[in-house]
Amino acid sequence: MPATPSNDSLKTGALDPRYIAIDLTYRCGFGCPFCFVKNNGLRSERKTELSLRRLKTFVDSLVGKSRHFYLTGGEPLIRQDLSALVAHIKKNGHSVLITTNAWLLDRARAVSLAKSGADEIVISLHGLPQAHDKTVSTSGAFYRAAKAVSLLRMASKNGRPSVIIWCTINAANHARLHELYLCLKKLKPDIIAFNHLEFVSAKDIEKTGAILGKKLNIRSSESLLRGLDSSALRGQILKIKAELDPTVKFYPDLPLKDVKKWYSGEALKRKTSFCAGQWGALWLSPGGEILSCQPLGLGFGSVKNRRWKDVYNGPAYASFRKVLLKAGGFLPVCSRCGRVPHTD
Repeated sequence: MPATPSNDSLKTGALDPRYIAIDLTYRCGFGCPFCFVKNNGLRSERKTELSLRRLKTFVDSLVGKSRHFYLTGGEPLIRQDLSALVAHIKKNGHSVLITTNAWLLDRARAVSLAKSGADEIVISLHGLPQAHDKTVSTSGAFYRAAKAVSLLRMASKNGRPSVIIWCTINAANHARLHELYLCLKKLKPDIIAFNHLEFVSAKDIEKTGAILGKKLNIRSSESLLRGLDSSALRGQILKIKAELDPTVKFYPDLPLKDVKKWYSGEALKRKTSFCAGQWGALWLSPGGEILSCQPLGLGFGSVKNRRWKDVYNGPAYASFRKVLLKAGGFLPVCSRCGRVPHTD
């Protein structure tokens, strides 16, 4: 368990993040109901997004140690310069993970990403064919994603990029999760990751706003729970875990007794750590704003005309970190966050 940050870690210039998340775009042709971009009304246009030149300059400024880059969106494959950016990041000695719905990943782009040196590619697949297509509001999406796994397998060299299938547990798939696991296993990904549905309640949004002293641009997403039977889900999780498949991961890996609490909105055991992502990770918006994270979406300043260190270690972000620690390390809206806080 990481120690609580010291007062020294709040001083200007003290923090040097190892994890760098970049939202390359908020554009996406899918309509996933549990997407933070959609739920929080995030938007970006091509003309407002950081250019490849600016992104390379940002990467070049992150010298001093090897870092882990997380390229996401929206749909990052909408950016035609994605492979060039990955190659530049790799040239600087960092690792790269990309998340994608795979709709735009044809053979040429699979080869291009493999050649660029991408380490991991995470493909979203949220249900059996009909359920997945309905969830993302795009006909044929399941088979495009399944084909993408195969294309990346053929393009990979020395096991890179590794392929992870990311499945968000939701009302449409929870009762057939074991059947979905068997289906995904046939695609032979390196990892099958089941992510417990992340949602925020109106009460938690109100409480968080009071703590921060501002109105949050977050919408309640409790409606996503409609039709989700936690007892049925627990049974499906047990069946999957009985397979003893080392490629299967759950985020978070909840004790079975907590599954009902997670999906009912009941209070969970309070986390005894803190959101280490605010001390060890930097999240960048498409337009260059440094964010707390995409789900919370607080902005602390742009890197367009300032050094990232001046924003990341600046007074606005430092004040937020102090409030976060005073609140116990997590805000009320963080109670259903499935991310594992990064620690060095």
